[in-house]
Amino acid sequence: MRQAIEAFASEHKLFKPHDHVIAAVSGGADSMAMLWYLYRYSPLQPEVLYLHHHLRREADEEVRFLSRFCHEHELAFHVKHLDVAAWMRQSGAGTQAAARELRYQELDRLMQERQIPLAATAHHGDDQAETLLMRFLRGTPRGEGIPVRRSLAFGTVIRPLLAVSKEDILQFLQHEKIRWCEDSSNQSDVYERNRIRMSVMPVLREENPQLHRAAQSMSEQAALDDSYLMQEAQKQLERFQFSPDSVCFSTKDWQAVPAALQSRVIPLLLNYLNPGMPWGKHHIAVFQRTASGQDASETGTIGSGIQLERSYSHVTLRRAQEAALPPRQIIEPGAVCGAGGFETHGQQGKADATLYADLAALPLIVRTRKDGDRIHTASGTKKLKKLFIDAKIPRKERDRWPIVADSHGTILWVPFLAAAVPPNDPAAPLQEINLTFVSGQGLTAIYN
Repeated sequence: MRQAIEAFASEHKLFKPHDHVIAAVSGGADSMAMLWYLYRYSPLQPEVLYLHHHLRREADEEVRFLSRFCHEHELAFHVKHLDVAAWMRQSGAGTQAAARELRYQELDRLMQERQIPLAATAHHGDDQAETLLMRFLRGTPRGEGIPVRRSLAFGTVIRPLLAVSKEDILQFLQHEKIRWCEDSSNQSDVYERNRIRMSVMPVLREENPQLHRAAQSMSEQAALDDSYLMQEAQKQLERFQFSPDSVCFSTKDWQAVPAALQSRVIPLLLNYLNPGMPWGKHHIAVFQRTASGQDASETGTIGSGIQLERSYSHVTLRRAQEAALPPRQIIEPGAVCGAGGFETHGQQGKADATLYADLAALPLIVRTRKDGDRIHTASGTKKLKKLFIDAKIPRKERDRWPIVADSHGTILWVPFLAAAVPPNDPAAPLQEINLTFVSGQGLTAIYN
């Protein structure tokens, strides 16, 4: 393992003699192997950081374990406490995403406090292969997996273990007689990565025992390709006219952008108006569909406060008015309502539902959410706030999500997320209604 890391570090110029480095260490096998290598065999001088998420019962014991280890080896030891639950409420992110974001925030903060512009994490070659597989399964195989370096506000994070496999790490620890802690969550099949690690990776390693090297090679080549294509995408920006609140272009200019670059150009344009958003396949698809549509004029709500408007050959990408949330609208049979106003973040295609509404509670209406909203489903009554949190819908996207209710205020449908059970009054006459919703295009209702 030592030779593989040294060759990898030399190739990527990761180490400089006598550099200090913040080693992010959990106490698990991977991070303990990295810490011992940095301390015993590298030219770097490590300080140890433990990030306490307050999510696992083993965390306090890991802190004590690392405190003893660092005391024995005269290493500086830092513990940072993360309020993952609070960040989930604030950002709308899921547990894993919120924890990851907070980890890098605290790591960057400690690097600045200590004036150490270098940090290291223990991502290894098997992690790389798992990441590429996860991207493939989600339909986003473009680009690198885990980068060798990651830039933060104050410094750089390096991943020296990407050159080695999990098996290499365990053999190294046994040879060096280094103890580590076991994380029980690594055995849970709740997480996608764990399912891939436990069920898929053993099969792939049988086909290729050097899978981790193949994955790292693939990731590095993809990074080179993506870097070049992004440079070419930047050159295409000369076709667009930028103003403080909008970007204008013609359909002819858009058609001249090579198809292979369009999915890279679009996030650049969106980032100009709303930087830092995680623009994905759905946003790109709305942009492409609206910019290339056949109708004389069309408006596409891309999301996150951005709209694309096309009128004949002229196209304008602009910030939507923040206060202009879609109004409450009556759902008329056979008519389209809510076009361009309501949107469902990250959901592609259409949502369909067959509802049974009390005739006395018609007509149906579509509106945005309100405080205290609840829906009665087959699994019980649930607050819409909890529904959005469980579905990992970012808070800023929830205000434009369509809510279908009857005229008495009873919520009947939240497209893509939940439908209410029919009224349980056997004497109440019911109307069967088929609803269809497409994000940015509106909602239609057919009364049977």
